[in-house]
Amino acid sequence: MSALERGLSAMVQHNKHGSYKTQADRWAMFQMFCNQLSRHFDIRSMKPSDLKGRHVNYLVNQWKGDKVDPDTIRNRLSKIRWWAKMVGNPGAVKSNADYGVHKKKIDYNQNRAVLLANADLSRVSPHVRLSLRLEDQFGLRREEAILFKVSTALGNQTVDKASSIYLLPSWTKGAVGRHVPMISEAQRDLLREIAGVVGKASLIPEGFNKKEQIKKLENETRAAKIGRTHGLRHGYAHRRYLDLTGWECGAVKGVELQLNAKDYAKDQEARQIISEELGHGRKSISKQYIGTSVMVEG
Repeated sequence: MSALERGLSAMVQHNKHGSYKTQADRWAMFQMFCNQLSRHFDIRSMKPSDLKGRHVNYLVNQWKGDKVDPDTIRNRLSKIRWWAKMVGNPGAVKSNADYGVHKKKIDYNQNRAVLLANADLSRVSPHVRLSLRLEDQFGLRREEAILFKVSTALGNQTVDKASSIYLLPSWTKGAVGRHVPMISEAQRDLLREIAGVVGKASLIPEGFNKKEQIKKLENETRAAKIGRTHGLRHGYAHRRYLDLTGWECGAVKGVELQLNAKDYAKDQEARQIISEELGHGRKSISKQYIGTSVMVEG
């Protein structure tokens, strides 16, 4: 292993940003970068802080020459930006536009929701099934739904009277805690069922760790044709938008919504609420779940 690889390994181990999968992907990507850089540069004694623009330029030119998809190049550049930020040299990495890897135009007005009611869960294990229902009923991310503990989420509230659940920062992406409202009897029934199965424990079965349970969930949901389950969060966002506004979102209708000033204000308020409930800080991210809207006169 070169000095550069050792340095990057230590950097990833010391700065555990993101989920386990994000960290694993980051390290795998760095190993690939080192392999490619070694074809043109002597990295045997190179430290992570030795990263310069010429190294990044070399990698980008190599990828473009290999006809790597622009989306993939942008993803790789995001890993390099993390590296550059960690070593205090963010200027070593230019913008995607400067590298000529422009973002594709995305049609956000498509329905990407997954309906759990349509899935065959007969072969899904009890803990995974409950995690999937948490994703569906509360819009939780996969890891949040695995680490979830009913008694902790309720705090001093009872299931019958709770107005919301609270997700601990240690459960969430970015380590930012958040409240998710209790708005249906189905949510309360689910919490009662989880408590009846696991008590005060999380939805990681005894004998498993988080990594192993994530793998189990991935395998079982793939077999059940649910995919990566992110579509369950889309379904939650669709239902919440309808609850908050009284009309279907653009992703459900398949078109950008054209709204008058009054309805557009209501739309924007709903987007902010949904973004916060899903654990996103920016209202703009809501378009990925519920589509787009525009204000028109009249």
